[in-house]
Amino acid sequence: MDWCVAGEYKGANHRPVVTIKGGLDRTVKSGETIVLEVDATDPDSVDVEALWERYSPMSDTEEMMYKQQFKNMLSMMPKCNIDWWQYKDAGTYDGMVRISGATVGSGTRKIEFEAPHVSKPETIHIVFEASDLGSPMLTSFARIIINVLPID
Repeated sequence: MDWCVAGEYKGANHRPVVTIKGGLDRTVKSGETIVLEVDATDPDSVDVEALWERYSPMSDTEEMMYKQQFKNMLSMMPKCNIDWWQYKDAGTYDGMVRISGATVGSGTRKIEFEAPHVSKPETIHIVFEASDLGSPMLTSFARIIINVLPID
């Protein structure tokens, strides 16, 4: 695989860098609102030529006309695809939480949900996923563990 043996750092694709604001382990009481926020960046610049080759089925005459529009569109797009989801099997809480702001492909960097009402301590695992636009596409994950305590 040639992508992993680049002679220089800038010649290779690198995974997105993910930082969860407030840490990866939270403790809340039943009914509290949980806000999760992330900073996700791609250390690589977007390779417009490679993306153009991969996604453009256009002929040479169409290429000249649309390539600049493609570049302009890319400059406005985020450099990472972002998703949030609940990893139900990893937690002890048997239900699903309703996460607001986390629709598939929404690119949102901030979500919130209400901690469920529990009768004993439970855990909820929320996964953040960021994929770059490079070739090959690389993905970084972060798992936030929410410890939910019953109300006294």
